[in-house]
Formats: sequence, structure tokens, C-alpha cells
Amino acid sequence: MKKTQMVCLIILVGALSSFGYLAYKLQSHIAPAKQVAITILKGVRNPGTKFFNYGVKWGKIFQEFDIIPGYDIGKYNLEAKVTIDQQVELNTVGFRTKLEKIAIKNAEKLKISREIVAKIRSFLKSKKNKKLTWKELEWNLEIDSETLRTLQENFILD
Repeated sequence: MKKTQMVCLIILVGALSSFGYLAYKLQSHIAPAKQVAITILKGVRNPGTKFFNYGVKWGKIFQEFDIIPGYDIGKYNLEAKVTIDQQVELNTVGFRTKLEKIAIKNAEKLKISREIVAKIRSFLKSKKNKKLTWKELEWNLEIDSETLRTLQENFILD
């Protein structure tokens, strides 16, 4: 081999090894972040499963799900970090009536129209013995967000 070919070969091997070393070091920055799945179906305005970065705090999780006032999150340390997938069950703090027992006098106090109360009653009769979510109720009955918020704060679904 000629002297120039030998020098080119050495430079090529050096360049390849340095590229491999850089790729190895940058691999940790490119790797996807770990995530945890949190499921809350009851007591929140946005029920379902959401994915969060590994080590997220409970306060951030409850903020994302938008907890309905009257549901107890006291057993959770809002500054604690979550490192595993969780399914959360929230219970009511006080006594609230079921939505099935909504009455027109309750609706008048809460400033909900009689038509909406009638729609809710007929919808609940048609969905007897089926689990409902607030989102289903909102979509099927076309309830505005302010009325839905009032219903969520004063009634429970099950």
C-alpha cells in the first residue's frame, strides 16, 4: 500500500470510531421519555386515561383532569411523584343526590331550564342500567358547558 492510502485508511477509521462514540453518548438524549398512564373515570370533568411524564406530581394530574368540586382528593399528597400506572377512584366528600332524582324545583334553584330536566329524565330512562359519563350526557343532550358544570357540582351519576 502506498503511504497516502495508509493515511486515508487511518483517518477513515478514526472518523468512524469518533462518530460511533458520539452516537453512543447522544443516545440517552434521543431516547423517549418514560410515561405513566393515569385513569380517572369518576369525579372529573375530563374522564378517561391520560399519559404523563414519569415522575409527574399528583397536583398536575388532578389539574389536567379538572376535578369536580365535592370529590375528595385529600388522601393524595399533591407534591408526591407518580412513577407507576394508576387507576384512581374518587369519592364524594358530602352527600349529593343522584342525577336520576333531579326534580324541577331543584332545577329552578340551580337555574336549569325545565326542558333540560325533561331531556335528562328521558335520556336516563332510555339508558337504564348502563354506566354513563358526563361527556356522554353533554354530547347526547347538547347541554351547554355552564349547565353541565352546575349539574356536575350538585349531582352524581351513579
